[in-house]
Amino acid sequence: MKLEDFFMPDDIQYSYFLSERDEMLFSHVHPKFETYFCPGKRKQRSVINGKEYIYDFPCVIISSPYTIHSMSSIEDGQYERMVVYFGDRTLSEFGERIVPIDFLRQSPGYLIELSDSEADELADILRPAMTRSPELSENEKELVFLLFLNRLTDICEKDKITPIGDTDLYIQKVLKYMTENFDAGMTVDSICAKFAVSRSKLDRDFKAFSDSTAHDFLDSCRLNRAKNLLLRDRASNIREVAELCGFQSETYFYSFFKKYTGISPREYRKTNKNVI
Repeated sequence: MKLEDFFMPDDIQYSYFLSERDEMLFSHVHPKFETYFCPGKRKQRSVINGKEYIYDFPCVIISSPYTIHSMSSIEDGQYERMVVYFGDRTLSEFGERIVPIDFLRQSPGYLIELSDSEADELADILRPAMTRSPELSENEKELVFLLFLNRLTDICEKDKITPIGDTDLYIQKVLKYMTENFDAGMTVDSICAKFAVSRSKLDRDFKAFSDSTAHDFLDSCRLNRAKNLLLRDRASNIREVAELCGFQSETYFYSFFKKYTGISPREYRKTNKNVI
């Protein structure tokens, strides 16, 4: 499972891709809502919280935070996809206006079937903003996305909306708990105690849904947080970064960071001095 960056501050993020077959087969997870839009008609495969869905129509897929998901094309050849990540700040700011069909928090995900004409209309709204994303302000991104979702709400019929994913997957709750508390001396054993499961069951279930172990995911959380702090808070010293990421020893933090990146925290900060 790929751990998307949990610590990006922007509430709205746009990603535009012209992808080849199987490019998104990896599972990934993040703490934001995700809207995946594929305007072309092609056979695709999505896996949401371990459940597989096959479809061959233009679509929008909306997944909730901490949902383990992947989307990919089964057909060969290039295809277009647009992805928008948004968080609670956007929801609170726009309220009901940005929540299509008032269902975002009722299921881990929704698969919305579109006709060719509906997909073309939605693409005309979102594509120009996607291709100009670096030039747009946060407010402009939000307004375009609001227009996209409002139009989606107007044109899609309820019988074209399919709830997807397990509505009571405890692993999703574990993921949320881990990402919000990993810097407080968390261990896999403490997670097991919190959710009243054995270490073997947690690892077995984690592996089944994410192709990762709980220990590896915890390491990914700490590594992503460390990278973010090293680049965004350059005034902090390495010891402070280590403490904020849940490491009691600066020496161990150095060893941990180099194991996964091949370089030390100081070298990482220096190599990426122009980033952010």
